[in-house]
Amino acid sequence: MKSLNDFEKEINKCSKCGLCQSVCPVFKETKNDCAVSKGKFIMLKGVLQGDLKLNKNINKYLDMCSKCGKCRDFCPSDIDVCEIFECAKYEYAKDTFWGKVIFFLQSKYVFGNLLKLINRKCNIKCTASRLKLLYFRGCAGKLSDYTTEILKKLNNI
Repeated sequence: MKSLNDFEKEINKCSKCGLCQSVCPVFKETKNDCAVSKGKFIMLKGVLQGDLKLNKNINKYLDMCSKCGKCRDFCPSDIDVCEIFECAKYEYAKDTFWGKVIFFLQSKYVFGNLLKLINRKCNIKCTASRLKLLYFRGCAGKLSDYTTEILKKLNNI
């Protein structure tokens, strides 16, 4: 996965024009500049420059994004907002206590051995024909590139 530093050029491309603000459903409800892409980019630029720390307050605003993709459609710089926010959320989460616990448990070594143990103890065999998966897209009004990519990957399982 990319790091937030890999998106510095993209974050700096934001001209703070406010077109994202005019279409953001979260901004329409909250009227908070930090809830819209340009406000989040200002905070993330501060993180990249070392003036701010990626903390729970910034993460709270990153969580407010509904990933509807409307801001990208109206952005004259064509910035992939969802990818940048997901990367920032990942970087925040991996440094929290629970994030470290979860990432450890999800590691191939731990999770792989756990599955092997369960398989041996319960004699469970996972086959693709028995595998069922339910994916809840969320409340986003339309499919964004982000959700479309997830759906493509899920169809390949």
